[in-house]
Amino acid sequence: LLVFWIVIKNKGNKSNAFKKVIIFFVTLLSVLAPWTLRNYYQLHSFIPLSNHSGITLYNSYVVPETGLSFNSLQGVGNEYYEIQDETGENRYLIKKTIEYIKANPINVIKITIKKVLLLFYPFDGYWYSISFGSKFNVFWGIVFCFSTIGFIVNLTNYNIDKSLIYLLLASFFINTIVFYGSPRFR
Repeated sequence: LLVFWIVIKNKGNKSNAFKKVIIFFVTLLSVLAPWTLRNYYQLHSFIPLSNHSGITLYNSYVVPETGLSFNSLQGVGNEYYEIQDETGENRYLIKKTIEYIKANPINVIKITIKKVLLLFYPFDGYWYSISFGSKFNVFWGIVFCFSTIGFIVNLTNYNIDKSLIYLLLASFFINTIVFYGSPRFR
């Protein structure tokens, strides 16, 4: 989304936009390259950031009875426990998540709606599927209310620089939809 914003901001000057996009990617790669190389030498596989995407995705869609964000390997099968390396485990869990999503589209829609609601839900504590009731988070309630007011007030006052904030929020929202919508993500 940041590349999209750079292109829109510099739409009158395509060469400037191209330079800024190149600078963005070079900077991004210079930050990620050392860790990616470390992962390659340690794990003998191309892993740009982390080997935790499999467990995160699996627990975001294949939700155990205890609710979202609990690391449960419920239903992975015995094949998982026979895998000898963490990269193989990660890839196996990603594969199982994709299989689950294809086989259970209605459940995925329901869990996605729940993830979005949990992101904005002003109560902390037992927010799992068992109960939506607990103590009201006063600070989140205040921040959310003022953020909503600020968002509405600034809709009529368009500024390309302000749109960067909206793209950041959109990126965060997309991340919440893909992964689980824990209140701690706020």
